[in-house]
Amino acid sequence: MMPRWLILAGAVIVAALVSMAVHVPLQEWYEALLEARNSELAVIQWRTPTEVPWVMVLAWGTILLPTTGVMLVAVGLWEKLPGSAWWVKGISLGLLLLLVEGMLFRQPIMNAAVGNPLWAVFGNAVDSWGATMAQAMVLALGISFWKRRADHGSQ
Repeated sequence: MMPRWLILAGAVIVAALVSMAVHVPLQEWYEALLEARNSELAVIQWRTPTEVPWVMVLAWGTILLPTTGVMLVAVGLWEKLPGSAWWVKGISLGLLLLLVEGMLFRQPIMNAAVGNPLWAVFGNAVDSWGATMAQAMVLALGISFWKRRADHGSQ
């Protein structure tokens, strides 16, 4: 009989290979599309989101969707996260999110591998790490408070 850990390891390897087999051709297709439409891109007056107020309203409003998803996952995993203190669970949740999103190691490594200067790799990583860890810590505090009230019979 095959050990359970070997089954999970195999699933991880096959899922990663399938993900890359889909990602690489789609990335190549997208780059070809950008190249073919480069003349259209050249005339666009690019602006940062902070220059367009309605884009910032949209950004602030839509961030609630993934944050709700993270909260639902965190509630489901709460008892499995290491530690008993809310802040330990928050750090664990943040690290797990960064790992799942590929931002903990993969994206910084890939950013460096394609030739981005280390300051740009570091700046991109700090942005992702900071926002994700802040979100995880606030959610952990909120879930901890919610669970404490639920344990004491409050609605």
